[in-house]
Amino acid sequence: MKAFNTWASLFLAVLLIFFSPLLSAYAEGNNPASSPVSSASSGRITREIFQERLVLAGKFHDVRPVRPMIENAIERTVSRLPLKDQIPFRKAVDSALDYDAFVEESVRAMASVFTVAELEAMIAYYGSEAGRSSMQKMSAYGDLMAPKITGLLDEALMVVRTGPLPDKAGSR
Repeated sequence: MKAFNTWASLFLAVLLIFFSPLLSAYAEGNNPASSPVSSASSGRITREIFQERLVLAGKFHDVRPVRPMIENAIERTVSRLPLKDQIPFRKAVDSALDYDAFVEESVRAMASVFTVAELEAMIAYYGSEAGRSSMQKMSAYGDLMAPKITGLLDEALMVVRTGPLPDKAGSR
């Protein structure tokens, strides 16, 4: 069960890294449900601009769907778990995750965070050959970074449990 908890923590960390720009809107108190929402440049935006952002965020999700990314992350995580933990982990994730609601929240968060110009640029890039190619390589990138993330999480857990680690020469 300890391995299951470690992998569950890693999975959540990876999701947070990939979706932290979207989640930051909520962490900063920007509630997309209450239009008009705040904008860094003018302080407020109109409902019309927010609606345009919603449409563009939806188009972004058409170009770069969230569901396959989540499913890929889940499957990669499940495959790394001990066999006895794979089914319980998958069931726990499946019961906790409502894909449609997640996509809806993601679209609204993007509309709250990104400007029309930013969303248009993101759609253009991720809809391009280079953008699609870069997205296909994100799994390989994640595979390279996962051990580093796990190491950082393990180190932080050790600090919490045992106190600060001795200084490392030339670290960070």
